[in-house]
Amino acid sequence: MALDSAVREITNTKPSVARVDEGRDAVLAALRRRRLHMTQANRKTNVFLFIYAISVVVFSLVFLELFLRFIYAPESVKVRIYMNKLAGAPTNFQKSFDQDNFKFFPNSIGEMAHPEYTIPVSHDFFGFRNPCLPSSRNTGYTLLVGDSYVYGLGVDDDNTFSCHLNKNRGAKFYTMGIPGASPPDYLRMLKTHTMTLEKSISIDKTKPVFVMLFLGNDFESLLSMTDQAESTKGQLEPQQPSAKSKIIGHLSEIILRLNDIVSLGVLSKSYLAQSVKLSLLKLKSFGKYDEQRGYHINYAGSTFYSKNVPLKIAEARSALSYFAKETSRLGYGATSFILMPDPSEVDRIRLKRDAAIGQFDPDQINTSFKFDSIDKACSDLQIYCLDVRPALESSSQSQMNPNFYISDGHLNAQGVSNVSNYIISALKDKSMLGPSERPRISTQGR
Repeated sequence: MALDSAVREITNTKPSVARVDEGRDAVLAALRRRRLHMTQANRKTNVFLFIYAISVVVFSLVFLELFLRFIYAPESVKVRIYMNKLAGAPTNFQKSFDQDNFKFFPNSIGEMAHPEYTIPVSHDFFGFRNPCLPSSRNTGYTLLVGDSYVYGLGVDDDNTFSCHLNKNRGAKFYTMGIPGASPPDYLRMLKTHTMTLEKSISIDKTKPVFVMLFLGNDFESLLSMTDQAESTKGQLEPQQPSAKSKIIGHLSEIILRLNDIVSLGVLSKSYLAQSVKLSLLKLKSFGKYDEQRGYHINYAGSTFYSKNVPLKIAEARSALSYFAKETSRLGYGATSFILMPDPSEVDRIRLKRDAAIGQFDPDQINTSFKFDSIDKACSDLQIYCLDVRPALESSSQSQMNPNFYISDGHLNAQGVSNVSNYIISALKDKSMLGPSERPRISTQGR
């Protein structure tokens, strides 16, 4: 009896367990379907939100671009767009440069390709650009050392300093110009090449070696040239850069790379892209006033000192003295400096353009700062320094200085001719072009 009751109880419970299992399975299946439905719905929602976000960003960028282009754009952006149309570094000819020997490959050729000019170039037997080298190498040459201005960037062979200074002038100049070089590089050129060059041509060391300083970006590197033995006396070992300095350095490199990207192709014509670019450069202190050093920097790397900054006469005197001492060790009787201005230092319109891009006040700039500093130092040292600004002055108040390219910033053919005539006239007045005359040291450079 009891056994029958137990069997009936077990038999009666089986359907209940089965029903529970079935219900559980049904619930799980429903949950899976709901989860799948929600996943699909979320996926669709996410896709929609992504497309919406992209659309908002694209619409915002287009709106900002149109606003800047047709309604309002800062003057700095307008000028930068215009400059981009003409911008571009001369290419091709740099492939002929021999980094190991710090000169161009002998008898090499190339081409200066720039939006404002396309000009073939060639280099002489030694590795410098001297298209009008006098045929006779036995009479003494006078050396002229410098950067892209001496090289002749932007002008054809007939309009280089090599040709203008040598043709029917009663002078014999051998020019040693490397684009991008700085005062320490000028001294390196002389130290590296003087002895070897003397085996091929005769150098008249009774005359000065002439160094052309482009004061747009040569001034600070010139002032850094001092007698290392003297300048390091009593100084502690240089400290390693801090983590913050390293981070700032890396960010600066990133900004410069972005700047290169934004300066090319379609982006170079975008008002929005150029606005972002100028903002980033502003963060990197391009154009920003450096209170410690007292100058602004334009887009090309030239510096412009504020009117309230004292002249750097002592620093210039130390640097020029060091440079002259080093060249005297090479056997040169004297060193003379030709002071070439940045275009904005002789062109008020161009200075305003640079100020608009760099966002500084052109009325607060002392464009004579570097010249006055070096002229006074030259006078103290009795070194002949020739300021060529008078040859490049323009009376026009509505057009940029016609002696320079608009974007490139280098002298054009007219500018080289005017400067060459001024140099020859000044040197003849000082009796510095005679075949065997000892140069007279002048305390005035103008």
